[in-house]
Amino acid sequence: MTKSVEERTELYKAFQERFPIEKLREMTLDEYSNLKKKDSFCFWIESKTDSLGSFWGGSSFKFGIYRYAKRPKDTRVISDGMYAWYKMYNLATAQEAFQHVRDTIYNIAVWAKNGAYEMIEKNNTLGNSYKWKIAFLYSDFKLVPIYKREYLNETAEANGIENAKKLPVAALQRMLMQNIGNGNPFDYYDELWEKRTKYVLELKKDKLKTMSIKFKEQIIPVASGPQAQESYDDEKFLSEVFMTADQLKQLKGMLRQKQNIILQGAPGIGKTFTAKRLAYTMMGEKDDSRVKMVQFHQSYSYEDFIMGYKPTSDGFALYEGVFYDFCRKAAEDPERDYFFIIDEINRGNLSKIFGELLMLIEKSYRDESVQLAYRKEEFSVPGNLYIIGMMNTADRSLALIDYALRRRFGFISMRPGFDTEGFRNEIARHADPRIKKVVTAVEKINVIIENDDSLGEGFCIGHSYFCNQNPAADWLENVVLYELIPMIEEYWFDNKDRRTTATTQLLEALK
Repeated sequence: MTKSVEERTELYKAFQERFPIEKLREMTLDEYSNLKKKDSFCFWIESKTDSLGSFWGGSSFKFGIYRYAKRPKDTRVISDGMYAWYKMYNLATAQEAFQHVRDTIYNIAVWAKNGAYEMIEKNNTLGNSYKWKIAFLYSDFKLVPIYKREYLNETAEANGIENAKKLPVAALQRMLMQNIGNGNPFDYYDELWEKRTKYVLELKKDKLKTMSIKFKEQIIPVASGPQAQESYDDEKFLSEVFMTADQLKQLKGMLRQKQNIILQGAPGIGKTFTAKRLAYTMMGEKDDSRVKMVQFHQSYSYEDFIMGYKPTSDGFALYEGVFYDFCRKAAEDPERDYFFIIDEINRGNLSKIFGELLMLIEKSYRDESVQLAYRKEEFSVPGNLYIIGMMNTADRSLALIDYALRRRFGFISMRPGFDTEGFRNEIARHADPRIKKVVTAVEKINVIIENDDSLGEGFCIGHSYFCNQNPAADWLENVVLYELIPMIEEYWFDNKDRRTTATTQLLEALK
């Protein structure tokens, strides 16, 4: 049964009496999270104050640190036998993690009381809904108790606020609170929620009507409901990517440590294929909604990546770029990791593309903010966003990455996987005995390439030329004659002897 306005008002006061701002920094870990106590801070937030805006359900990870009954298996947390906390905090003990969470809660409470909502918005230590519920409970009724971004957007739209999805939470909160008046705040909150409910119902009616019309006209079929994501783990990764378990462990460790890595190597090494599956295995599932891929080129700009003005039919409009949008998406879901993949990262003017965010992508500056160039907005790169770049080391026309960006990335050199079990299983699918002969020839050529002072291991021929080929198709000659030999001729355009030796080896293998 819904509590009355009076009951909710008393409950609001009771929470502040139980956890006053001035005592928050004295709160112990046991007071914060305890499975056996119904008076902990976490229990108050989720259960006791449920009528002050629901925050129920989901994983306990949302609390930053929590006491558990069964040790969690999720790779995003660290556990010590009693407590689990976010790995992204990079803190070794439960007490250190709790102090970090407790300081954040105190700051959010102070910011909420003083109306510094932008500071709350850019802090990503805690989940989006959690931090805004804490803010509401210390705001002295200066905020709306709607914490899920989707619901807040709908409430704003129901009250005539345009482009709600593109506005910051702080801005939406201020706009919605402009008409609160002098009555009991909960009467106003109930009015807002009722308008939002009616608005959503009307949208659903319109959507159903449109779907019905389209179905009758056989324009499009009605889509089925959302499907569960396919799970993905290290074993699945190693079955698809020709690496060893130790190499995968090193790769994941470097990405966790730096948060930004670049996979470098010659064409055919499988950089792009590896990057996406690295994201999958770190997420534990194939969730493409948390992976974004772009390709840099000479014309790619800050305006494409972050923000800029673009022409419209009646002038110019300010558009938000792909990286800006993805950062916002990740910031609203801090409990999960997001992966931004950049193909051909060294083809773009990196300092120009990243602009003022060149500093913020560094791990030590994550969640800190700078003001954007095109509008007065404080922006930060969230701590749960990882950047994976790919770099072609065999393209002589490309300049080296500048040192300012280089020190912000870990560089992983990828080598051909001809000697891996996965590759051997791949070519075993084919009955053509010449494949093994060609592979052997390529391995010998790679030794020469590695020892060539003008080339080196970054120019070695990769294994992907032989992967994902149709066993029933006649493909081997095409790969050798029209891909491998032209590349070798380019490598040794000024060395006829080596060029002739390598091409002869490949042609002999085809016989």
